Amino acid sequence: MTKVNNYDGLISYYQQKLDANPDDLPTYEQIALIYFSKGDNESAQFYSNYLFERNYKTSELLALRGKIYSQEGDPQNAVKAFNESIQLGNRSAEVYNLLGVELSKQDRLEDAISAFNTARLKGYDDFTVKNNLAVVYIAQGNDKKAISILSRLLDAQPEHKKVRSNLAVALIRSGELESATVVLGDSFSEREIALVTQQIQNAEVRK
Repeated sequence: MTKVNNYDGLISYYQQKLDANPDDLPTYEQIALIYFSKGDNESAQFYSNYLFERNYKTSELLALRGKIYSQEGDPQNAVKAFNESIQLGNRSAEVYNLLGVELSKQDRLEDAISAFNTARLKGYDDFTVKNNLAVVYIAQGNDKKAISILSRLLDAQPEHKKVRSNLAVALIRSGELESATVVLGDSFSEREIALVTQQIQNAEVRK
């Protein structure tokens, strides 16, 4: 059922297990994970709260809570959850990449770089990690390094919109508006590019 994304069928299956054993906390955990995969964050949080109230915590459950906090725009609690997941033994490449993303949202840029590098060492998708690192370098003002990384990524995947957009931002910040226009191609009008440039310049003034 997992392979065909039959989430409702899986939930029904685990609910039947709970009918036979209402104190089966690992089964509640599976239900929380399935609800998150289904896109129902509220239910995932409800079941994870139920488990936390009973002092049931696993590295997987804490990683789930980190993902929920991330989607709710709460990087502080997301970082806390991911770190607790790691403390409980989660050494996956994914959790370090997720941690890096949330750290960067808090402007903890050096910590974010460290987390991304750990994810990379553990075999996380190299393309994703490099893009994430480039975003941090842009935030640090190291546009030259970001441009170098993103240019290579765009050569590898020319249709990747996120990389294209990030590269354009780095180029605009470096004053290379013409190159940014070429990178964006038909994705943005000249007026939109001018607005993006103005927003970037205004953001830099406010630093």
